[in-house]
Amino acid sequence: MSGEVLEAKQPKRDRFGAVLGLLLLAYVLNMLGEGTVVHLVVVATYAGALIGALATARPSRRVRRFAIIAGVVGTVVVLASAAATPVERLLMAADVTMVVLLVVTLVAVLARVVGHTVVGLDTIAGAVAGYLMIGYTFAAVYAVLQQISPEGVFVQVSNPTSETFQYFSFTTLTTLGYGDITAATSRGRAVATLEAVMGQIFLATLVAALVGGFERRRRGGPSTR
Repeated sequence: MSGEVLEAKQPKRDRFGAVLGLLLLAYVLNMLGEGTVVHLVVVATYAGALIGALATARPSRRVRRFAIIAGVVGTVVVLASAAATPVERLLMAADVTMVVLLVVTLVAVLARVVGHTVVGLDTIAGAVAGYLMIGYTFAAVYAVLQQISPEGVFVQVSNPTSETFQYFSFTTLTTLGYGDITAATSRGRAVATLEAVMGQIFLATLVAALVGGFERRRRGGPSTR
């Protein structure tokens, strides 16, 4: 009986590893193909990852309600765009929807990760998934800027693809800055600067602290949480 009570009191394990796997799959799909069908498949993969992340993070009822409303409204907007406007508007509606859902999910995941009292592999997987979500969010933002900016968002590429947005986003997030693709407008440069700053803050604070806590736990030392 006591064993059953102890088992019932064990905290439910987070499954951020599966979420991270889906996010990596979306990354690969974006790199391998292009076109409306591939774009929508990637969006569906994102959606699956976000649903899994929200289920794992178990956010407050208010956050869950907001995510559901954003998903429903976004789906309606995408369907309406598909029926009434060209393909470009459909893709923009999908990108705007993904920005909203990614931000909501990112907040929920990071809140869950920060709340972990013991740093384990699930914690680090959640942090890495959050890092990828930042890159995906900005990639979608650049895609939206491309649609609303007459001069385009990049100097060197007049018709960027989803892979281009993803490439520019992650090279900016990691501050690699190859220089082969640069922002064409002050608005684009401002967004790129914000992404680079967020990437450095994320790595220098949350991920570093979590990895340090995991190492202390592995070595049997006291946790800082």
